[in-house]
Amino acid sequence: CGIFVNFNKDNFSNKLEKNLKSLNLLDHRGPDDKGHLFFQERYGSIFLGHTRLSIIDLSSNGKQPMTSFDNTLAIVFNGEIYNYRELKEELKNLGYQFKTETDSEVLLIAWLHYGKSCLSKLMGMFAFLIYDRKNNKIFSARDAFGIKPLYFYLGHNNFLCSSEISPIISQEKNLKSLNLQKSYDYLIHGAYDDEDQTFFKDIYHVKPAEF
Repeated sequence: CGIFVNFNKDNFSNKLEKNLKSLNLLDHRGPDDKGHLFFQERYGSIFLGHTRLSIIDLSSNGKQPMTSFDNTLAIVFNGEIYNYRELKEELKNLGYQFKTETDSEVLLIAWLHYGKSCLSKLMGMFAFLIYDRKNNKIFSARDAFGIKPLYFYLGHNNFLCSSEISPIISQEKNLKSLNLQKSYDYLIHGAYDDEDQTFFKDIYHVKPAEF
């Protein structure tokens, strides 16, 4: 799957059409479905986009972005939670109900109940971003081994996050500056995903096991 998120403090600078074009660059990651949400808040606007490769619950119930039953959380998720059935039973025993057979919904409700503490419960490979409308926060996380990619750019007025670098650059053309030190480290020492830097000067990885 592919995820692309664009938060901008200026509502007028965050154009839906431009975001959809950026999301289209991830079509090869998720050929089965595509979805987006666009929120305009008093502190800015946020676009959440997702391209889906259907693996678990092949029905339209697994469409993303997915929102919590109280509409306070929205998630875009790439990967697979291997122990989602066990975690689902745990949450059912706590009184939660589920509408789908997806691991995405399990992850979303786990975050709703446990917050970031749910990360210690997850077995799998994943990269995801959750928008918390109630607390005005954006959380992103990556699995312990960094199997699933997640890149970001943090500017003065905006935050961009994506499964690949190309959608980020499509929003900010000035981000094409080469990171010479990282290029040297890769060519000479073979080091690439060992820290937060990428080949692009101002674009970073969310590091493995980091949120």
